[in-house]
Amino acid sequence: MNEYRVGVALSEGVVIVIFAENSDEAKKAVEKLVNEEGGSAYELPYKHTHRDFHIVDVQEISNEDI
Repeated sequence: MNEYRVGVALSEGVVIVIFAENSDEAKKAVEKLVNEEGGSAYELPYKHTHRDFHIVDVQEISNEDI
């Protein structure tokens, strides 16, 4: 069986629940979280509102790539 690296582009909408002093701090905290977590799963409570995706690239992985 061959091994493949498959690139997936996600476009998703989520609502994240966060505690903050004000809306600017809430926005900064969520921007940091999204940048660190990369999307799809978060440490804080969240709910997906939508998710679209498409396959970007498929490459077979050879022994030299490992």
